[in-house]
Amino acid sequence: MPRYSGADRYFPTPSPVRRAPFIISGVPADSFTMEETVRYAFHLMERHCRDGRPRYACTLNEDSLAGTLKLSLDAKRSAVLLNVFRQADMVMTDGDPIIRASRFLGPTLKERTAGADLVHRIILEASARGKSIFLLGDGDARDTAARIKEQYPDVTAAGWDAPAVRTGWRKTPAWAADSGVAERINASGADILIVAMGSLKEGLWLHENRRLIRAPLAIGIGRAFDAGGGPYDLGNFRTRPCRPSVASILKMVALMGPSIFLHQYARAVTPHGYLKMCRSEIVTKHGRRAGSDFIALTLPGSVDSNSARRIGALVSSRPAARLIVDFRTVEFIDSAGLGMLLDLILRWDASEYPISFTGLNSGVRRCLRVNRMYDLISSREYADVEEALASR
Repeated sequence: MPRYSGADRYFPTPSPVRRAPFIISGVPADSFTMEETVRYAFHLMERHCRDGRPRYACTLNEDSLAGTLKLSLDAKRSAVLLNVFRQADMVMTDGDPIIRASRFLGPTLKERTAGADLVHRIILEASARGKSIFLLGDGDARDTAARIKEQYPDVTAAGWDAPAVRTGWRKTPAWAADSGVAERINASGADILIVAMGSLKEGLWLHENRRLIRAPLAIGIGRAFDAGGGPYDLGNFRTRPCRPSVASILKMVALMGPSIFLHQYARAVTPHGYLKMCRSEIVTKHGRRAGSDFIALTLPGSVDSNSARRIGALVSSRPAARLIVDFRTVEFIDSAGLGMLLDLILRWDASEYPISFTGLNSGVRRCLRVNRMYDLISSREYADVEEALASR
């Protein structure tokens, strides 16, 4: 089976939708409408035609966000879950609590992307494009597959499976049972794999088995299939109301509290008008040192959605030199700015060029720690650009 380095995932072909992830307490979430979600999903499939690397998309709701917290007895579980969302090719938001939380932390996420509605739209588009689908998940996948075929005669149903899959913290890439499931999916020749196991379980399963699945796109839709008129009754497309558990709400409050407090405090004490007038400049400096090219990117005083878009236009999507990100003028970062930083880190880590960070003050470090991103930066932090260039 071919192996994929993952590097070309961050070197995109032209996309009809621009991905700009927001960070919600360390977890990235894509701000897409339902229409944009479907368009970007099929864009990921088109990229598979160019590089042959399968993509996966997972669903973020209040339960999965709470699952990334280090509030349980299993801290390793939280770290793995956080990594699942960081490395996903698209993270959909299914849950009103997530949308409400984004209002406190920066630009509001555009729209809730409910799994039931997404299944409907994906099937419609797959039918129009002649793409085949495979259903995998808990519940009655067989009856769901039959209803899909009945309602959409033109869609190619590659197959279905409802195995008793397990997820855990393994020394090997996957359980033996998972390899059998993957073989059946690959043998079907499906273009789209729709996984319905619940957001926590399916995200872990997709992440742990991403090297085994050869379907161009795997999408986790957040809930199990239901044959009894539930959220995946494709006769009426009804969506069950989102009812988070009490434990999830308490965990979210514990998680969001410090982040919201710091964000609102920063808004109160930061002179945004002054920052926009006098400290909004983004400086990029290209140079060469010791036979190697580098780019020094000086961030503005306020790193928000507006500056994140401008930085995206200034920095090439394909890394071609070392990148040094200078924070010395930064006073405020919102969720869109944190999403831009995560995107830069993932793109440069997937390339042969290093990325470094300089000029972080105590406020910026505190913001990164609260939002669980400082672990990605601390090992490559330097006092200034010269010190970063002197390092190897």
